[in-house]
Amino acid sequence: MKKTKKIMLGVTAALGGTLAGCGDDELPPKPEDPYCSKYEYDYGDDEWECDDTASRHYRYFYVGNTAYPDTDEYKSKKSSIAKGKAKSGFGGSKVSGS
Repeated sequence: MKKTKKIMLGVTAALGGTLAGCGDDELPPKPEDPYCSKYEYDYGDDEWECDDTASRHYRYFYVGNTAYPDTDEYKSKKSSIAKGKAKSGFGGSKVSGS
């Protein structure tokens, strides 16, 4: 039983260290919008949303510091950024052999 307790304490300590790293430090910076004083991060969509009910930008989404209502323009901007992220990364370019 003592051995099991030591193992469980070790596992708990290891997980605690891992969970401690999951904080606001890993989020993109909050937007700086003079019309919004409260933000909420949407982890599902990976974006900031204005959560200030008195703001004219309430429920707007942010691409960088630009606020967008949930419209076609916003979806287009978000889609183009997502495509850019998908293109960048590992793998490099294809080279055809001769």
